[in-house]
Amino acid sequence: MKAEVRLAYIARITTEIGEAITGNNFERLGYIISCSYLKNVELFHRGTNLAGAPVKSVVDTFSQCGTIVAEYSTDATYFKKLDKIEKDTKHSLEHYPETLKTLFLLNNRVCPPDEQKKITKYVDTIKQEEHVDLIIWDGRKIAEYIVDELLFDEGITNLISTFLPCVQNIVNESLLNFTLPKKDSNYQVRGELEEELIGMLLDGESVVIAGFGGLGKSSICNYLANTLKGEFDIVLWIDGTEIHSLNELGSSDVLRNGHSQNVLGLLKTRKCLLVLDNLGAAVLVKDLNEICSNNSVILASRRDCSEPDYLPLPLLNKSLAKKILEFGASVQCPEDILDKVYGIVGGDPLIYALMNKNIINKRCDWEDIKSDCEVVSEYKDNKNQKLTERLLGHLIVPLQTQLSFLKACQSKLIDLTFAKSVLKSIGIIELEDSTILTKSSHNLLKVHDIIFEAINNLDSIVPMDIDNKFSLLLSKQNSEDLDAFLRTSYRHLDLIGLLLKKTGKNIYLYAYINASPLNKINYSLIPKPEELLNLIEVDKTEENELMVFLIIQLVETEYLSIKCDDYHAAESTLKDKLPIFETLLKMFSGMEIESRVRHHYAKTLKRLKDPSAESEFFKLCQLPIPMREAQLQLARIYAKSKREEEAKSLILEIMESWEADNSASIPIMLSSFEVVSWKSMSSYRDLFNSKYADLISNIIKESMAFGYDYAYLAFSSFASDWSYNFPEKFAETFEYLPLPTFDSVSDDDVKNSMGDLYREAGKIGRLRDTENYKDLLNLAIEFYESTIKKSNYYMLRLAEARHLIGDNESAEEICNELVQAEYRSPQKYYWLAKAQLQDKPDIALKSVELALDGLNGQFRTASLELKSDILRSLEDSDYLTPLVEAIELCSSEKYQTQLKSKYFELTGKK
Repeated sequence: MKAEVRLAYIARITTEIGEAITGNNFERLGYIISCSYLKNVELFHRGTNLAGAPVKSVVDTFSQCGTIVAEYSTDATYFKKLDKIEKDTKHSLEHYPETLKTLFLLNNRVCPPDEQKKITKYVDTIKQEEHVDLIIWDGRKIAEYIVDELLFDEGITNLISTFLPCVQNIVNESLLNFTLPKKDSNYQVRGELEEELIGMLLDGESVVIAGFGGLGKSSICNYLANTLKGEFDIVLWIDGTEIHSLNELGSSDVLRNGHSQNVLGLLKTRKCLLVLDNLGAAVLVKDLNEICSNNSVILASRRDCSEPDYLPLPLLNKSLAKKILEFGASVQCPEDILDKVYGIVGGDPLIYALMNKNIINKRCDWEDIKSDCEVVSEYKDNKNQKLTERLLGHLIVPLQTQLSFLKACQSKLIDLTFAKSVLKSIGIIELEDSTILTKSSHNLLKVHDIIFEAINNLDSIVPMDIDNKFSLLLSKQNSEDLDAFLRTSYRHLDLIGLLLKKTGKNIYLYAYINASPLNKINYSLIPKPEELLNLIEVDKTEENELMVFLIIQLVETEYLSIKCDDYHAAESTLKDKLPIFETLLKMFSGMEIESRVRHHYAKTLKRLKDPSAESEFFKLCQLPIPMREAQLQLARIYAKSKREEEAKSLILEIMESWEADNSASIPIMLSSFEVVSWKSMSSYRDLFNSKYADLISNIIKESMAFGYDYAYLAFSSFASDWSYNFPEKFAETFEYLPLPTFDSVSDDDVKNSMGDLYREAGKIGRLRDTENYKDLLNLAIEFYESTIKKSNYYMLRLAEARHLIGDNESAEEICNELVQAEYRSPQKYYWLAKAQLQDKPDIALKSVELALDGLNGQFRTASLELKSDILRSLEDSDYLTPLVEAIELCSSEKYQTQLKSKYFELTGKK
């Protein structure tokens, strides 16, 4: 991220650490920080008494052997006086006088610069007199560590966000930047090569680095991206293995969480450095440059070296190979062994890195390395693969658990949370230190291609039985963190399918259904919901919750899969499932799970247009903590049945809950605000916009960080209102979104929403006379025209966009087609008149009269203004009469002011 962005994040976290955190919470936060910073040692935290208060007279955090102690304080005078620091030091030394080596002191205040000298002097004194490394962090140093080191780790940021809510907001804002792997401290710079590549990228030239596996392509890309990240708004790292066409970047699952991001949009709207690691698509450098603008640039790596404009990554020379081989080793490699190794390996960095890790971790010595090379020297081909397998053999005993786990996962990409649940943090550290892993995106481990092949070739590595550990993790995530559950399920969907076949466990079935696209579900694995209903035993509460949600999900899946082809058949099927919900409601009456069942029952009734759905939703709104989903559904019912005041009250309650108890999810917040855009709720729009426009804008941005399409759908629903009444707010939100190209979206609703957003952006640009307004309107036209099922409503919007770019002939043709199709909206005559005004004002007058016959409200006002313009064009002296009527009729203060200004310009009268 840019330096100024980093500093802004540090400032936000520093402020929250200093002002919004209590003593006990700071102690808990400190323990998380200590465990992360001192990650190679297992730390223990002091206990609490029966009242929940910390036990006195013991150190806060300690290692079992007593070599490390951490103490936490919120003392406001911590850095002004050294009393508390001296007391904590003395206290720690008294507990561990013989063993203490490192003392870690954390305080939530900021140390003033003029006090830093005293702190430094005190640290030096303790080092000299007590032989203890004293590390003292203030609130700013803690914030720097969180931003620089911990924002990459989703598990840790989730824990930290409990105490520092702003951290989660920062993660959401910069999530795409966290796809870039951390800089490798072991990387050996080649010199002129890196300088040349940095110069090319800064000059706006995309680069493709080519070379065989293990040559260090990912490492050099990582070095370049980390070196240049301060020059770009976003640095995005994508595993390009499965990208076979650049068009796929319009809808790419960047975070491997089942949600697509529009990377093509980012390359157009933000200054972006995109790294495509191991790109599968056969491309030319000019192809990459063509999809970039706004100073964006692409750095890609490929194994294929066939294209002349690729930059082949050279093999290591002997000097650089020696540096990698001996990095961190206590004994240098003997010259004769170096000659033998270089003669066998050549310039392959991965082999040298593997050898180096084996040496520095004392898993073998230089003579063992020599022996390995002698054994494989007899092979004419595939020497490096054989040598890789042999070097990996040295790791089988010390890393038996890790290698067994990797083989069991059957995937090069592994969810970090899943890996940690099996291997623990210390196991991940050992794995990262072994050169088995290559660079990967946020919250993922990636096994190097060559290592992955070697692991699968070695019969001595036995795959771990991960069934119990995986099912326990999924069960825990399902009950505690649904986003994590869905992410893990999506990332390991193939493995879940295999385990489902093998074990038949319900948690795998639930994960499989939730993570699988409808068109890719293997329905032979899916039981009927009625079958599971018969298996429920009421006394098994914990098992039942999963069973109930599974039954509901099966009903939903069946309905949606049939609906794709035949809506009426899907409705009939859904009606047949009503007894399932009724049975569940009887079975769990009075239990906690009843409300969830009732909600899905009410949704089913609503889909079937059964009026009793309203009473079911109403019951759920009367709970001690109302169900926000039910409030939204009830608000929709009220808004459609002329009970706008009741709808308003429910939406206000949902909006307020975002800050009050965080019980409303992002989709519920956006969908609730969408209801306000309905015609029946127009009298409340100013109220909601004045109170919640900023909040909703931030939520849209946040949801877009995760690639959720409903952000587009929701935003488009009130875009027209915002673009007119709050153009700055619309423009700010619109410019933030990475809007996709029409060929990267398959859903018609999303395409039409995109069309609306581009259309409104184009209208603002047209009013401001910006250069690109026609480009925006043409993009809107592309989206509208690319839909499969053409809606009359959106065809009218297409006519509007055509008119706004000056293509009145096409606009008139579309409107006439809508007239012939007997589309009921009188707005078709308004836009027909608009299209006819320039060349056919006499016919336009007839069209606007037809519009006025059926229009009320603001569109009637607009039609009266249009009639005035037509009459003026026809030199009719009565042209002011409809303009005056429009002013009197107008309910919008802003529009009325514009009409009055127009009247003044025409008459000189106020």
